Amino acid sequence: MTDKEILEQGMDCLMDTLGIVEAERFISLVWKEHAKYEQWKGEYENMSDEEWLAGLAEFAKQHPDDRSYVKIDGVKYYLDKESAKE
Repeated sequence: MTDKEILEQGMDCLMDTLGIVEAERFISLVWKEHAKYEQWKGEYENMSDEEWLAGLAEFAKQHPDDRSYVKIDGVKYYLDKESAKE
């Protein structure tokens, strides 16, 4: 499939499932979250690996019921939830 075909089919699925208003709302939420990610990425771009991993551990402590990984640029970083709760 071409990119255009995927976009058209995806939008059709969203509108069929959510309706046009909620589909548009979904798209705006995706853009909003992407903007937050870009801001966060800029703030933490110069962190060392150790600082970044410590931040992940702190996130896991603050969000114990969330998923066990964060996905950044298509890469899953798994959190050790048991260690994070200590």
